[in-house]
Amino acid sequence: RKLARFDVFIDAMESLPLLGERKSDNSIKEYSIEVEGREINSSSSSQLRKRNQDKKKFGNLIEVESLDYDETENVPFLEESMEGNKRWSVASSGRWMIFGLIGIFTGVTAFGMTWITTQIFNLKFKVLSKVLGNCEDCFWIPLLVLVSMNVGFVLASTLLVVFVEPAAGGSGVPQLKCYLNGIRIPKIIRMKTIFVKIIGLILAQSGGLVIGRAATLIMFGATIAAGISQGQLLSFHHLIGRMKWIIGLLRYFRNDREKRDFVAGGVAAGIAAAYGAPLGGLLFALEDSISFWKQSLIWRAFFAAIICSFSMNFLVTGVNDGKWGTFSLPGLVNFGRWVDQAQYNVSHLPFFALVGLAGGLLGSLFIRCNLQLAKFRFKFKSRRMLRVLEAVLVAVLTTVVTFSITYGYRNCKLFSKEHREEHHWPHHSFYCKPDQYNEMATLFFTPETTVVAEVLYAKEGITDASLSIFLAIFLPLACLTSGIAVPSGTFIPSIVIGATFGRLIGQFLGYLMPTISPDISTFGLLGCAAMLSGMFRTPISLTAILVETTNDISYGPPIMFTVMVAKWTGDLFDDGIYNMIFKVVRFPVLVWDAPRWMNNAVAAEVMSNDVVVFDLVPKISEIVNILNDTSHNGYPVVKTDGTMQGLILRSQLTVLMAEKVYSFEDDVDSSQPDIGIDVYRQYFPRFPEVGEISLNPKALQCGIVNLSRYVNPDPHTVHPWTNLARVFRLFRSMGLRHLTVVDASNRPVGMITRKDLAFLNEGPAESHATPERLEFSLITS
Repeated sequence: RKLARFDVFIDAMESLPLLGERKSDNSIKEYSIEVEGREINSSSSSQLRKRNQDKKKFGNLIEVESLDYDETENVPFLEESMEGNKRWSVASSGRWMIFGLIGIFTGVTAFGMTWITTQIFNLKFKVLSKVLGNCEDCFWIPLLVLVSMNVGFVLASTLLVVFVEPAAGGSGVPQLKCYLNGIRIPKIIRMKTIFVKIIGLILAQSGGLVIGRAATLIMFGATIAAGISQGQLLSFHHLIGRMKWIIGLLRYFRNDREKRDFVAGGVAAGIAAAYGAPLGGLLFALEDSISFWKQSLIWRAFFAAIICSFSMNFLVTGVNDGKWGTFSLPGLVNFGRWVDQAQYNVSHLPFFALVGLAGGLLGSLFIRCNLQLAKFRFKFKSRRMLRVLEAVLVAVLTTVVTFSITYGYRNCKLFSKEHREEHHWPHHSFYCKPDQYNEMATLFFTPETTVVAEVLYAKEGITDASLSIFLAIFLPLACLTSGIAVPSGTFIPSIVIGATFGRLIGQFLGYLMPTISPDISTFGLLGCAAMLSGMFRTPISLTAILVETTNDISYGPPIMFTVMVAKWTGDLFDDGIYNMIFKVVRFPVLVWDAPRWMNNAVAAEVMSNDVVVFDLVPKISEIVNILNDTSHNGYPVVKTDGTMQGLILRSQLTVLMAEKVYSFEDDVDSSQPDIGIDVYRQYFPRFPEVGEISLNPKALQCGIVNLSRYVNPDPHTVHPWTNLARVFRLFRSMGLRHLTVVDASNRPVGMITRKDLAFLNEGPAESHATPERLEFSLITS
């Protein structure tokens, strides 16, 4: 970066005090430099920086820290790297094996959840049908029976979430996206969380709530990936004890970078289980989740998705159809049999755009209502019984409204028994003759995954009135249910909403313009694409998912066209449900590209100038005092002349003290023991806190630690005059947590963290905003 008055800038930086000249508080407090004719000092920089200083203002950020994706290439790391090809071949084989296991476990779990939920659904409506059979045209008795069953299921689900594991509420996908972006969110990928989420989701869906299970499958894939790769069940360490040993090759994977890669494979596997779309799962993880990729990770994540799809396909076709090994039903979302080739031409493009426009508008409306409801619910976050009562009331409201519509609007239609049995679509005969089915009951009381097929594939037609009533009831219920204290998701409800309004548009066009011969199923499919794109703004992965789900590549062009129109329409109002959540909750998520205004700023404007540093051989007492007095997670290590030697992490320092890696300066015979990288891995990811370490008085009085073996000698550094957009790209592409700012003499003069950049995405004026703090579990997606 070319700077005006560059010599003045260098002179100003040279005038800063040497960090090697130890100040009492080990930090620089004031500086003032001139860049491009404008003065930048510690006061103006602090106004621009978004520092986590005010606990009252940013209380929800206290527990949120960044992940260490950058390798610490110290001496223990290099010693392990020199073990030869055997180490790397063993680790590579282990990665492929673990990714395969991720796919198998995710597929089996997806099938198990679906099978159990289906059995509960069948049992519940078998009881209801018997009640209806015993009293003709009665309303209150079957309603009370259905309400009592649904309330029982939902009450059990919400009690699990509220009192056992609150992190299991909602979908978990926004938190997971934060994790893959480089943020450590507490209790997200924990076995206890996913167990509660799976059981709670089965109960909530059995209770008739308008929710989907795709998000839970994504979370399960991510959680099982983290659990298998690390060889620990940290959620149950109080029962089985913390494992201090590493199982064989798993020791190589016990760091944030490797764990992140496995979790990305779990995300791809979860999408593959839900939609039978391995390529779509890979693209979803790439487009909307993980921060940065490498070629080997793409191969392995795709492998996990393929194995998951095969596992799910094998079980579904074998158990449901008795055709073991035929692989004809790849995913949970069944779009029916698309026998005919897609029928469309250029005259249909304006109407495809109309579907995309409707999807973008409805998606933005859903997001706006979702956020407003979440803000209201946040007021009662600490009152747990109110959260339970809310979930029960939503269950009662959903049951009463849907059953009343079914009773009041009896659109009875003849159905073919063979057609029903062939596709496993339950058609309920509430208040109709035995050879007829109630159209509204079929739409409301059939699991959402099969409602999609009913709306798309029903060639005999669904009346406009039924579709309109269903959409008018289902959309508000989906928005209201999204955010209550049960495990949930909005992927599949969004598909149902999109299929409904897409088919409605197709049917209306058939009445108004019969000459264009619109294919109703095609318009329903494009409605699914439009609604998903309007909600989540991931056009590439959505196109792949829907094309794979239909098994017909000829639908690719209209799907791509529709999702882009929906995305452009939604972008006029907001940034999609995930980015809107991030803006409100204010977790330090780094977007893909640096804001344009950063091209006119430099690193000195955002860096923290109160840098705390360590000598190369500090005293134990000094380490303890600094760690107690600061919350930093990375500290520059300097030589005696103040120049930078490297970077040491807080976790490294606590492990060194816990393992008694120190000597005594008053004892010439004492020597400092050395530890390898495996000792450090044993503590991952729960490193000891300073207060948990037992140190004897002699160690505190005269103990010293030689950090030369453990310091990262080559951390990323920038100069104060480095363009801020370049700094942003370094963090985004390299997965950095800390970035040391050094002067022309390689002396540390500042530190930049991902939080410093994440809270500047809206420009300097954002420093005056007062953000509301919302828990992610209040907002599903």
